[in-house]
Amino acid sequence: MSRITFCSAPSWATLLEKSDEWLNEKNKPTLFLIPQNWQSQNLQQSFPGSQTLTTTQLLQRYINKKFDEKQLLSKQSVEYLLLSVIFKTSPGDEQTVARYLNIETYYQGYARALTEFILDFRENGQENLLTALNAFKRDVLTAKEHDLVDIHDELENLLKENDLFDYRRAVFDFLEDKETGKPEVFLPELSDAKLVIAGFNHINFLESKLIGWLMYRFRMSIFTFCENSNAAEATFKSQNSIQDFINKAKQVFKENFEDVKILSPAKTPLQPLAELLFVDDKKELLPGSTTNVFIKSSNDRYNEVTLIARQIRQLLSEGVPHQHIRVIFPNYETYVSLLREVFPRYEIPFKLSSGTPLPFFPLAQLLSNMINQAVVASPFALREHIFSSPYITFSLEVTADVLIKFVTNISVELSAIQETIDKFLSNPTSFTLNYSWLQAVQKKAAQTIRSSEKLHPLQLVVRYFNKLYENNREKNLQQIFKAVINYFLLARAERALYVWRNEMEVPAFTAAFERLVQRFQIEKNMNESGRQNNDTLKTVIEQDKLVLETIRKIIKHLEQQLSTLAVKSEQKFPLTDLARSFSSLMSDPEFYLSDGGTEGVAIFTQDEASLKFMPVTFIGGLIDGEFPAKEPFNFLQPKKEGEVLSDSLSFVDRDRQIFYQLIAATTEKLYISNPVSDNGKKLLVSPFVTEIQKCFSEGENLTATINEKLYTSREKLAYLGQHVDRSFESTMPLLKEFQENSPEFFNQIISIFQCDGLRGSVKSFSLFDGLFYSPVAIAAIREQIDDSFVFNVEKLERFAGCPLRFLFDDLLQLKPDFLYDYHPDRTERGILIKKILTDYTKVASTEGRVPGNAAEILQQSAASALEEILNEKEDLFNIRFKRGLTVGLDQDEKTKRKRPGLLAAFLKNEKTAKDLIEPYFADIVFENENGNRFLLDNIPINIKIERVDKTKDGKFLLIYNYSIADFGNVEGIGKGLRFNLPLQIIALRDYLRRLKKEDKVAGAGIYLVRNYRNIKHGGYFAIKDLQATREEKVTEETPIISGQRKFGFLPAANFEEELDNVKKRVVHIKNLIQRGRFHLPICTVKDQTCANCYFTRICRKEQLRLDNLYLQLDEKDVYKPKRRLVD
Repeated sequence: MSRITFCSAPSWATLLEKSDEWLNEKNKPTLFLIPQNWQSQNLQQSFPGSQTLTTTQLLQRYINKKFDEKQLLSKQSVEYLLLSVIFKTSPGDEQTVARYLNIETYYQGYARALTEFILDFRENGQENLLTALNAFKRDVLTAKEHDLVDIHDELENLLKENDLFDYRRAVFDFLEDKETGKPEVFLPELSDAKLVIAGFNHINFLESKLIGWLMYRFRMSIFTFCENSNAAEATFKSQNSIQDFINKAKQVFKENFEDVKILSPAKTPLQPLAELLFVDDKKELLPGSTTNVFIKSSNDRYNEVTLIARQIRQLLSEGVPHQHIRVIFPNYETYVSLLREVFPRYEIPFKLSSGTPLPFFPLAQLLSNMINQAVVASPFALREHIFSSPYITFSLEVTADVLIKFVTNISVELSAIQETIDKFLSNPTSFTLNYSWLQAVQKKAAQTIRSSEKLHPLQLVVRYFNKLYENNREKNLQQIFKAVINYFLLARAERALYVWRNEMEVPAFTAAFERLVQRFQIEKNMNESGRQNNDTLKTVIEQDKLVLETIRKIIKHLEQQLSTLAVKSEQKFPLTDLARSFSSLMSDPEFYLSDGGTEGVAIFTQDEASLKFMPVTFIGGLIDGEFPAKEPFNFLQPKKEGEVLSDSLSFVDRDRQIFYQLIAATTEKLYISNPVSDNGKKLLVSPFVTEIQKCFSEGENLTATINEKLYTSREKLAYLGQHVDRSFESTMPLLKEFQENSPEFFNQIISIFQCDGLRGSVKSFSLFDGLFYSPVAIAAIREQIDDSFVFNVEKLERFAGCPLRFLFDDLLQLKPDFLYDYHPDRTERGILIKKILTDYTKVASTEGRVPGNAAEILQQSAASALEEILNEKEDLFNIRFKRGLTVGLDQDEKTKRKRPGLLAAFLKNEKTAKDLIEPYFADIVFENENGNRFLLDNIPINIKIERVDKTKDGKFLLIYNYSIADFGNVEGIGKGLRFNLPLQIIALRDYLRRLKKEDKVAGAGIYLVRNYRNIKHGGYFAIKDLQATREEKVTEETPIISGQRKFGFLPAANFEEELDNVKKRVVHIKNLIQRGRFHLPICTVKDQTCANCYFTRICRKEQLRLDNLYLQLDEKDVYKPKRRLVD
C-alpha cells in the first residue's frame, strides 16, 4: 500500500527552504501537483529532476491518453453549451425564444451569470446540484431555481451524449477508469516517481477526490501544507478544508503515514508580524525600530510605480542584487504598462513572471480592431485606427475608367474631374493609400469651406483645393487627382474589411483573418522593416512577430474548442460570439507574451508570487476590491453576499493567507504602497494596510527615508525648474551635467530659462534673465513711470497678484483687447446702475437724509441713463432688465406687483435700514489730470469715492462703494493684495484735512445692490468700536449692523497699523517697478490674478509654494497670512 507523509510548516517559504528535511532524494523523478498559477517555474528551478503539473494539466494528459486529441472544455465552450440548452438549439445556431422564464429578455447578463455560477459549482461543488440547493434553500425552491437544476441536468446530459469533458466530468471519469487512470498508463515516465502535493491553501470536493485517488495509486506521496498555532485563526481559515482532508486520509491509510513538522529558520524577522496579522486582540504590539516595514501612499498609480522604482534604485545602489527583490501587484494587467514605461527610465532590469498582456501591444490592438469593427454598432473610430496604423499598407492597381465611374457616382459636380483623371492616368498604375494625408486635408477643408448642403468629403476637398490654388492651376489639378485616388483607395480598403459574415464556420473565420493579414500586407511590412540596420526596430519587429504568432495560436485554440461542439461538420457560429470569444482569449493569462530569458527584478501577481525566502518584498496596488479582491456576484442571492452554494473559498480568506505567506517569506525589508486615486476616481485603501499599521505602536514611523537622488532626466529637469531661480548653487552641477552629456539639449534648456527668467533673485538668476539683464530696459521702464504712469487700485492689485502680468499688461500693454478681466461692476449694466445710484447720492448728501422725491430722482436718472443705447444685444433678457429696473417707483401704477424693481427695493432699504447713518458726501474723484489730486508720498494715485455716510452722533464718517456683485474681500488687505478700501480712507482723510474739517474717517465698506432680495451693507474694513453684531445692539455708539467676524473690524490701534502697512506697500511697489523687479508674487496660488492671463506659457506656478518661499526668505517660520514683499 502507498506510504504517505504529511509535512507541515509555518509557511511555504520554510517548506521550500528546508526541503532536505522532507524530500531527501531530489534528483530522482518527482511529480509536483499544484493548484493553478502556483509558482511552477520556481519549483522546477529548486527541484531540477521534477515535473510540475496542475490539476487541470493532469486531467488533460489523462483525456489525451484516453481519447486522443480531445480537449477539456473552456469557459467559452461551456457558455455555448448552456445557451444551446436554454434555447433548445445546437451550439452556435440562431437563437429562438427561451424555454425558461423569459430568459431571452435579459439574455446576455443572465447567460454570463449563469455560466459563472455553473462553472463554479462544477469545479467546486458537491455531487448533486438539487441536493445542494435543497440544503441551501431549506427545501424551498423557487421556479427559477428549479429551472436552474433542469438547465444543469440538461448540460450534464449534453456532455455525455457528445462525449465532451469539462473539469467535473473529467474528474469523475478519471476516478471511475481503473485502467487508463493508472499513473503508469497516462504518466508512464513518472510511474515510479514520488508524488508531492504542494501549494494548496484550500481543497474543495473534487480536488479532495482527485488528490486522494492519486495518493492511493502512487507508491510514495508527500502532502505539504501550512499551519501555525501562533497565527490568527482568520489567517488560516482557508486551511480548515485541508485539516478535514488530512483527518479522512489518515483514517483510510491507517498506519501507513507519518507526520513531519518543519520549524521556521532562526532568522525570520518578519514572522512575528505575519503571525500578529488579523488578531482581534493585539496585546503586544511590535516596535517599528526592529522591523523594516515601510508604508507609503501615492497620488495615483503612475506615481506609485515611480516611487517603487526610486526605492529599488536606492536598494541597488546600496548593493542589494536585483535577484533578491520581488515586486507583487494584484492588479497585474493595469500595472504592466506602467512598469514597462517607468522601470526602463530608471535603468532597472525586470522580468514579468506572467508575461505581457496582448492588448498592450499596438499590433494586437490593430488585429483585434479588424475583427471587432464588423460587430460594433459604430465602427468608424476603429476603422480610423486601422487605416492610420503604420502596420497597414493598402495598394491597388487603378485604371481611368474605374476611377471616373467612382467619381461620377458621387456627384455630377465632380464630372469635370474626368479630364484631370485622363491626363494623369493614361495607363493602369498601382497606388498606395495615404490615409494620414487624406485625414489632414479633409480636416483643413472642413474648417475652410462652409456649406449648408450635405457634401461628400471628396466634394469638400475639391472645393478647398480650388480655393487654395486658384492662382496655380497645375498644382490644383495634381492635388485634386491625389485626393481622388486616395478616396477611391479608401473606399476599396473599407470594402476589403468586409470579409466577415453574420454567421461563420470556425475554419472560415480563421481563413478570413489570414486574408486580412495578407490583403493589408501586415506580415510583409514586418519582414521588410526587419531588414533595416536598426537594433531598436529589429527588437520591435521580433516582438510583433511573436504577437502575430500568438494571435494565430488563439484563433487555432478557438477553432479546436468550437469544433468539438459542432454537431455537424459545417456548423456555423454567430460572428458576435466568435468575436467575443476571441477578445476574452486575448485577455487570458495563458496567452500573455513571455519576456524570454531576461533577468532582473521579478514582477508577480499575488497568486504566482515566488514564496521562497527573499530579502526585499514590494507589495503595491493595495486597493480595497483588488487585494483583497471583490467577492463575485452571488447568482442565487444577490442581496445576501457571502453565502455561496459551492465549496469555493471566499476571496477575503484566500487573500489573507496569501498576504501572510508573502510577509513570512520576507527576511529583511517589506515595502507597502497604495494609490489614493485613479484618473480622478478616489480609491479606498486595502484593509490589509490598516491591519499592518495596527500591529505597531502608535506614533511609530513606518515611512522610508526620503531619497533625494535624481535618477532620470525628467527628475533633473523638474528640479531645475523648481530651484534654478532660488538655489543657484545646487542647480549648477545639473546644468553642467546636461552641458557635458547633451550640448544641444543644454542649449534648449537655457533658451527656455531665458524666456522664463522674468522672476527670482537678481543676484543668482540674472544669469538666465534675458529681459532685465540690460540696464537700457530698466531705464526705459523708469522713464515711462516717471513721465506718464499714474497708479490706480487695479494696477496696484495687479502687481500684488502677479508682477509679471502687470509688466506685460500695464507697462508693455501686450494684453489683447478680447482678454479683459470680467467683473460685473465693469459691465454696461454695472456702470449704469452705479451711475443711477451716484446721482441719487448727490441729492441725498446735500439734504443729509433720504430726499422726499427720491423715487422721482431715481426715475429721472434711470431714464437719462437708458437713453444711451447699450452694446448688449436687444433680446428678451435685456428688455426685462430695463423694464424691471424702475418697477415700483411710480406710485400711480394701477397694478401692484409682488416683486419690486431693483431701484424700488434700494429705496426701501434706504428708508428702513437699521444702521444709524446718514448721507454726507458723494462722488469725490481724485485724478492726476484735474486739480483734485491725491499724492501718497509723492506718488499720484487715482481714487474715486461714490458715497460717504456720517453716523447719527456726527463723530465718524464711513465710505461706501456701490456694487452689483462684490461682497468684499477684506482678507486680502492684510495679505497686501487689496488696496481699494484703505486708499479711499487715506485719500478722504487727506481731502478733509485740506478742507480743514475735523471729521474722523473710521472705515469703508460695500453697499451691495444685487437684486431686490439682496441689498445690504457689508465687506467692512473699519474700527471695531462701531460694530453691532445684532439689531438690538444698535446704538449711537455702535451704529453699524454686521455679523462680519473675519479680518474686517479691527481695534483702532490695529486699524491704523494696517493703514500704515498699506502706505509702505504702495511705496515699495513703486520702487520695485522703477528698479525692474518683476519677480514671482509671494502669495498663494488662489490669490493670483490668473483669469484671462495671456502669458501662462511662460509662468511656473509650481514655484509658488508659500511655505518654501517664506523659509527661503527668512529661514524660519513666519506669520503666514501676511504677505511680505522683498527685493
